[in-house]
Amino acid sequence: MASYDPIPEVPEEAGTSLDRILTIVLVVVVACSVGLSIYLFLEVRSAQAEIASLSQQLGKYEEQFSKLAETEGRIDETLQKSTRDFESRVARAEKQILESAEGNQQRFLGRTRRLAKEIEQQGAEQKTAITTVDQKVEKLSTEAEKTQARVGSLVNEVDGVKSDVEKNREELRKTIGELTSVKGDLGVKSGLIATNAAELEALQELGHRNYHAFDITKSRHSQRVGSVDIRLKKASHKRSRYTMELLVDDKKVEKKNRTLLEPVQFYVAGARIPHEIVVNTIQKNRVVGYLSSPKAKKR
Repeated sequence: MASYDPIPEVPEEAGTSLDRILTIVLVVVVACSVGLSIYLFLEVRSAQAEIASLSQQLGKYEEQFSKLAETEGRIDETLQKSTRDFESRVARAEKQILESAEGNQQRFLGRTRRLAKEIEQQGAEQKTAITTVDQKVEKLSTEAEKTQARVGSLVNEVDGVKSDVEKNREELRKTIGELTSVKGDLGVKSGLIATNAAELEALQELGHRNYHAFDITKSRHSQRVGSVDIRLKKASHKRSRYTMELLVDDKKVEKKNRTLLEPVQFYVAGARIPHEIVVNTIQKNRVVGYLSSPKAKKR
């Protein structure tokens, strides 16, 4: 048996439009029919009146009656022709309406298919975007966990550093408390005296003055320490004494037979507070100590 494709269902909106168009066509047909009927009715009445008039004058107007008959024939012919033309126009109008409705249906179906395809494509794109976002969220969550772990480790390290800093500060305060201050060779009370490298480091941390450590041996040439040139002339471990020559502001100053931990003081041009040299280790022809100078005041 031959198979037939099912007749596509016409959307409700398209069916409603088609019914409305057919109704208008039927109204037009009825109106035209009524008009033609009235026209014919009037023509027939006129013809009947003429026939009645002619019947009274049959003898006189046979020729006119014949003409009237001919006129009636032409009217019938014209009516038939008009009817055929009207039916042909109605058929063409119905065909155009059906073709238009079918075209609208095809366009509607095509538009529906395009919209369905676009919706499907958008759904796929949204699904891909959601997957990408989920992957990024998972990655960010993993990184956040790692960062939190690193932050916890850093917090522990910072706590350890704080503990070490506090411990160092306590040791610094203890060391500073053990340091002493004495008068120097110029009779000016010196700053705190460091007897070893650890105490010197504590004074540097305190930051009240500038400190420059040195290790000088006996020589005919001077050694630059801070802003001063120092030349060791002699040093005796047994006597714990030394003699050195300083070059200050292009002037030579000799400090003779100075003792261990004695603040050796001198002034430089424009300074009201003296510089100090403290030797905390004396060996044969070798001294170890530091140069202390006041810090410049900020303007």
